Amino acid sequence: MPELTFDIYGKGSEENKLQGLIKEHADQDYIRLMGHVDLATIYPEYEAYLAGSTSEGFGLTLMEAVGSGLPIIGFDVPYGNVTFVEHEKNGLLIPKEESDQLDLIVSQFSEAIIAMYQDYQIEEWQEHSYTIAEKFLSQTVANDWKEFLKEFDNA
Repeated sequence: MPELTFDIYGKGSEENKLQGLIKEHADQDYIRLMGHVDLATIYPEYEAYLAGSTSEGFGLTLMEAVGSGLPIIGFDVPYGNVTFVEHEKNGLLIPKEESDQLDLIVSQFSEAIIAMYQDYQIEEWQEHSYTIAEKFLSQTVANDWKEFLKEFDNA
């Protein structure tokens, strides 16, 4: 296992609570709150993207991450994660349990991260992320719309 750091980007109402937990557990060396930045410029610095939401998963950050060739680990929740992650091909979809127990969520996420490094070829996942991202390129989407409108016009 490599030495890992967890960088959390953005700001929100839970920031002070997170900062307190990080300090309480003396985790400042490897868990960092990074604030707001242009994420597209920093994705190349990372090996993977962790999507921690247990209720919904669609966000621009997922598209940017897959477009930057990052493997994604996230929960198997509606939208987003299932759009951008092909399980065991460019990431892992963690089955969502009915329980929202924090210990269970942390355990599932930890196991998935360890599995990514021990059981899979990250380089292959990175390449597959680029392949998935091709579906969302402007030209691809424009061509899909042209085909749809052609079919609609001929109906």
